[in-house]
Amino acid sequence: MEKIARSLVSKVKIVADLDGTLTESKMSIGKEMRQLIFELLKIKKFAVIGGGLYGLFQNQLTNTLPKGANL
Repeated sequence: MEKIARSLVSKVKIVADLDGTLTESKMSIGKEMRQLIFELLKIKKFAVIGGGLYGLFQNQLTNTLPKGANL
């Protein structure tokens, strides 16, 4: 995990796929991933892509992030 964190420091923008990368297909992100994304949003521009319906995307990701997330 530390190796990944160090490699992200030099990045300006980070992009990840939702299903199969950040979470299992059509499932909400887990507690640890939710916290990591919350912390990442404090210091980096972070985009998530997905091919599903926007409502499902919200349920899987944006609606699960802690209050105050820099969206």
